[in-house]
Amino acid sequence: MCLQVLRGFHGAALAHVDSGIKLYSQFKSAISNTGCISHYASLATFTELLARLDQQASSITTDRPRNLLSTPISICEQMVPEPKVLCFMVKPFQSMEEARSGLHKIQNAALRATSSLIDPTIVVDYSRFESEQKARVSRRGYSILRMHQWRARFEEYLFTHKATEDLPRRKATESLMIQWIVMCINFRVDFVAVTENEMLWDEFLPEFTELVTHVKRFTELETREDPKTPIFTLEIDIIVPLYFVAAKCRDGKLRREAIDLLNARERQEGIWNAALTSRLCSRLVRMEEAGLEGLNGNVRMEDVVCEKRIQGLEVKWDIERRRVNLLYKGVHCAAKIVRDGHAVEIEL
Repeated sequence: MCLQVLRGFHGAALAHVDSGIKLYSQFKSAISNTGCISHYASLATFTELLARLDQQASSITTDRPRNLLSTPISICEQMVPEPKVLCFMVKPFQSMEEARSGLHKIQNAALRATSSLIDPTIVVDYSRFESEQKARVSRRGYSILRMHQWRARFEEYLFTHKATEDLPRRKATESLMIQWIVMCINFRVDFVAVTENEMLWDEFLPEFTELVTHVKRFTELETREDPKTPIFTLEIDIIVPLYFVAAKCRDGKLRREAIDLLNARERQEGIWNAALTSRLCSRLVRMEEAGLEGLNGNVRMEDVVCEKRIQGLEVKWDIERRRVNLLYKGVHCAAKIVRDGHAVEIEL
């Protein structure tokens, strides 16, 4: 799968992941029916491996269903609409991999819990919409509680293992903190409200600033480890978080720092290419800051007024043609599409 993604054969990579998930389902069913245990690896190991691959494959295309999210989860990992008792408690971590797994479990549990809810941007039965919006808010709050539990456990782990710190371990620490900040922002933001008012993203300037700080540390550690070799990994480390900052943080200095970090080194993370993502981000910044060129990049968030802000951003990967499309719209403009850095207006 790694080689297929590197060569651009994304369809074949997706087919391999989906085949693995199908075999996993059969294997899991066989264990349930016969009680037979594999001599090669435990069911938990297979689950963790395929969950990671499923997550990476879903970064290739937003249209791909997350099949593993439909699998049952334990009562203590369910996110009920109104949790009376916080039954989920993050256990102390014994390794960096346990910490990473714990973070992914929180993310997957949140996705499972919200996957059955209706799309809030689609006009539907408003009585159902109101009840599900309450459930959505409650589940976001529950996710945030779990995230703070994870952070406390992670800090305990780092404190008790200071003596074993090395370069790969420090990189892993920064990578997990980047993921943690992005997840916290996504759990805290009201996606229904921001579809009406993009100015609400300005409240997250401290989080965006902390996110860029951790990315800088991560890239500095990478440079110390190997200053020249191009980076290729299936893991999403920094490209998507930096795209997030450049697209949603309207502080001119910070979003330019994010773009500079994308340009700092040749990098491929799964389907995400740093150079191409940088071009997309630069185009977005130019569109939103049109008329503010005299500020020489010293743009304050409030300088980018609501009418200028791009919303409805969605990156779509054209797997067959090996192209990337960026779909977006403004508050008072027609929908547009960007293909390979060129904007083309289309009919709504």
